[in-house]
Amino acid sequence: MIKKSRKIQITSGKYKGKISTIKKNIRKKNMIIINDVNIVKKHVKANRINNRGKIIKKEMPINRSNIKYL
Repeated sequence: MIKKSRKIQITSGKYKGKISTIKKNIRKKNMIIINDVNIVKKHVKANRINNRGKIIKKEMPINRSNIKYL
């Protein structure tokens, strides 16, 4: 069973071998978001709240099959 803040290790891909914890579980898509793994930069347009556009760093999900529990 996948629970938040459980220690895991990445088994494949760019972050192979990295040890971290689970941040969020997305059951319908069979994906999970992991702390400090698969971080991408996203450009946000200016709007009424944000007068200026900006670049934010966001953690993207990876497939559950690419991890193992410790």
